[in-house]
Amino acid sequence: MLAALTFFPVEAQEKQSIFDISDSSLFSNDDEFLKVDQAFSFNFYQQNNQLNVTFDIAPGYYLYRHQFKFKGNNVTFTPVTLAKGIDHEDEFFGVQKIFTEQLSFTINLEQVDSNASIKIKYQGCAEKGLCY
Repeated sequence: MLAALTFFPVEAQEKQSIFDISDSSLFSNDDEFLKVDQAFSFNFYQQNNQLNVTFDIAPGYYLYRHQFKFKGNNVTFTPVTLAKGIDHEDEFFGVQKIFTEQLSFTINLEQVDSNASIKIKYQGCAEKGLCY
C-alpha cells in the first residue's frame, strides 16, 4: 500500500498596497518574501496505513487552518483531523485559526489502489502581507 502526495498552495494573492510594488518599481519588495516552498516546506512518510505529514513554517509566515482541503485519487481515507491552531486577527477575514512554526498531522488510509495520490490544498501568508 503506497500513496503519493501532491501539495497545492491556493493561488497567490497579494494584499492591496497604496505603493507601487511592481517589479519595475523602485520600491519593489520581491526579495522580502520567501518562495512558497521555502515559506512552507513539507515532508511526509508512510507507515502501513498511515501517511504522516509535516509542514515546517518559516518565521514570519503562517498557514490558515480552514484552507486545508484533501482530495484522493484511487485512495480512500478517513477525514483528516488538524490541530486546533491559534487565533489570528486577519484584516480581511476577521479572527482565523492559523498554524505557525510547525504543523503535523496523519492521514489514515482505508484503501489504496494502484496509482493512488492525495492532493492537499492550503493557503498561507507572510505577516508582511503576501498570501500564497
